[in-house]
Formats: sequence, structure tokens, C-alpha cells
Amino acid sequence: MSEMSFTPWYKQFWPWFILTPLLFTVAVGITMLTISIKVFDGTVSDTYYKDGLAVNQVLARDHAAKTLGVEADMTFTDQEVSLQLNGLSSQPASLALKLINPTRARQDLAITLEHQGNYRYVGTLPHALQYEWDLELQPAGKVWRLTGRASFPAHQTIKLSAVQ
Repeated sequence: MSEMSFTPWYKQFWPWFILTPLLFTVAVGITMLTISIKVFDGTVSDTYYKDGLAVNQVLARDHAAKTLGVEADMTFTDQEVSLQLNGLSSQPASLALKLINPTRARQDLAITLEHQGNYRYVGTLPHALQYEWDLELQPAGKVWRLTGRASFPAHQTIKLSAVQ
């Protein structure tokens, strides 16, 4: 009888041809799972149902701002935001400005603007802003609301108005 020589399975072509795509798929899957766990994008609110029910309250604030004729002109520097409020007969002591990042909820900022006299308000920024941000301005009692959008660094005046 002749002796047959056998090569071990790991030295043959076909097992590796079949296993390579499977191993690659497992590696990519583990990588994607790791990325999805570590980098949460925050695009879906945990309280989406409550948020949906609160839409009518937000619309009422927008309507109140439109009825009052409230508008605001804002200017930004790297460290400061300055606002000129127009259309109100009384001057609130402070205003709340929300800077909302459209894609990363963890980067949202809330800034209190203090009254400086003559419908002018000033607040301090924690850092220089970049990219696109949604802006939301309202007084302490949340009676009215102004909204807008800005690209930073902003070199011109940004106008906030009531939603139409």
C-alpha cells in the first residue's frame, strides 16, 4: 500500500476561504456594537410621548410672542452673548437662552441673560461655539418663546422671532 500524506486543515485553502468572511463579519459586528454603546447620539428622547403632548403648550408660547410682537437681535463673541429685545412694554429681569445642538443633546447649553437696562441683556458663554445651533429664548415664567437658528462663528446679528 502506498502511504497518503495528509496536510493539516489549517494549511489548506478551502477552510480559510470559508472562514475568512465569517471572521471578518464577526469582527465588524463587535466593532459596531462597541461604537454604538460608547457613542450614544441622543437623538431620541426618553420622554417622547410627554414631549408630544406638550406641543400645544409650546405653540401657545409661540402664539403669545407673535401677539406681543416680541423680537430679539443677538450678537455673539467667543465669550459673550448680547441681546436687544424689541416689542415688549416691560423688561424681564432675566431671560433663558437655550443653545440646542441638533445632533448631540449632551452638548446643549442653557445660558441666563441678565438685564443691563434699556431692553439689553448679556450672558457669558462657557466656550466659543462652532457649527449649527438652534436657539430658544424665553423669560423666567415661560410666557412667550422666540426661536432661531445660527451658524457659528457668527459674524452678523442673529434675529430671533416667533414661529409662524
